[in-house]
Amino acid sequence: MDAFAGGGSIPFEAARYGFNVLASDLNPVAVVTMKAAMEYPLKFGPDLQQDIDKWVKWVGDEAEKRLAEFFPSLPGETVQNYLWAHTVVCPQCQSVVPLSPNWWLYKRPEKQNLHKWCAVKPIPNPENKRVDFEVVRGKKGKGIAIQTAEGEYDPETTATISRGVGKCPNCGSVIENDLIYEQGRADVMGHQLYAVAYRRGEGNLEFRLPQSIDDDGFDKAKTSFNKHLHYWSFRFCQMFQFLTDINLLKEALFCSQV
Repeated sequence: MDAFAGGGSIPFEAARYGFNVLASDLNPVAVVTMKAAMEYPLKFGPDLQQDIDKWVKWVGDEAEKRLAEFFPSLPGETVQNYLWAHTVVCPQCQSVVPLSPNWWLYKRPEKQNLHKWCAVKPIPNPENKRVDFEVVRGKKGKGIAIQTAEGEYDPETTATISRGVGKCPNCGSVIENDLIYEQGRADVMGHQLYAVAYRRGEGNLEFRLPQSIDDDGFDKAKTSFNKHLHYWSFRFCQMFQFLTDINLLKEALFCSQV
């Protein structure tokens, strides 16, 4: 018997040895997880797997259909990930500086992957007070550098933050840790999309710079989020109150039994 079984690892091992198991938890999510992993497979048998596969596919297809407009892809590609960096404003030149300890995109150490290392390289743009990027692709060079036709590039040498201290690529000024914290606490720290990961069919992961289609997808997602935020907050409060009532009821029952 396990009254606080959590995800059910102990009851699961006990059931494997053929013991009669009683398990529960105060967290309703943990209870549902245990039922799905232990009780239902024994109760419904192999047919349960078919139903699970069916509904997993339905949920995936429905989510893809509803979210497609927020994750647009160029012809022939399917977007997998967006890579963002927090930004702060340089106190000296007022440039918007994306912060990252390195700019690696792909650096797998296996022999078959050493020829497709990839990273972005920050390009100073002081005229427009921003930092642009270019994608660097090549094979492994000396150490952890990327070997290209133009030479070697180490994505860690262009880091814009290290040990909490930033550096502006446009003017070379140091951005102190206190200033970064200050902008974060004041909620004026921004963000910049600097790379997009995608696949062509069943091919390997590839990377490109962001384009207007990616910005449009983000703007649509932000608009939709703000539109539904009030409703989601209301539903969350309802659920929180429901769980609070459940816990209070359990405490009352427990205390009365004691």
